[in-house]
Amino acid sequence: MNKIVAFTHIGDYGQAVDSIKFISDNEFNVSEAALTIEGHYCDLSRKALSKGILAVEKAADGVEVTVDPFLYRYDFKISGKLGREEITVTKKEINELVVKGLDTFTAKNENGVIYRIYEPEAITARPLVLFLHGGGECGEDNFIQMTGTLGALRLAEKWPEMYVMAPQAPAGSLTMQENFEVMKKRSNPFRVEIGMTPFALKGERGWNRDYLGKVCDIIRKMIAEGKVDPKRVYVIGMSMGGGGTINAVSVAPDLFTAAAPICP
Repeated sequence: MNKIVAFTHIGDYGQAVDSIKFISDNEFNVSEAALTIEGHYCDLSRKALSKGILAVEKAADGVEVTVDPFLYRYDFKISGKLGREEITVTKKEINELVVKGLDTFTAKNENGVIYRIYEPEAITARPLVLFLHGGGECGEDNFIQMTGTLGALRLAEKWPEMYVMAPQAPAGSLTMQENFEVMKKRSNPFRVEIGMTPFALKGERGWNRDYLGKVCDIIRKMIAEGKVDPKRVYVIGMSMGGGGTINAVSVAPDLFTAAAPICP
């Protein structure tokens, strides 16, 4: 087996698998395939299973196994006979992830900000939506903020005429649980104060003010270049991103036309 590729999309519960391709130089008789799947959960309760394997079909470069979509976030196992070969595939054996729609975004690292951006084909200034992810997608891979939740990709799909910017908040040096303990000591972690959320200090995990200031500077640069309409800049975020949305408006009150903090 040369490579195993998972083809996925981003749905209501995050990244979901649509099919898995086994790329190989060997010829497979798909009529002899006998595969089973485990751990193919389709909701966050880990109780509901998808319908599993729907089809095993020959492809130009191997074999593609089509499945009823299941969540990629959980461990799964496909095992059995593929032609004359016995296989066992888990999440760890996936060599490549293909995410539907991700190629419409460009990955960038600018002004100390890690982000992806969808840019419409335009000759005039267009609106921009800034999407701020939740606490589980912090990091530096410039990937999980696109796949961990339904957000930036769906925005670009529904409104392809506008810019969609999706930065990734820094993880800092703490895990989510460690950061939550810091939040509890500092203030009430379930109360959002304008301009002083628990993620307010420079270098901390999440949407701290210093990082958001750099994000806003990039948007201002795009406005100066004539790409973005200064009267139509919006910010939306959920969970930790909801708190970040409030923080962003506090950091740059002159920049945003409207804000939609969801469950901050």
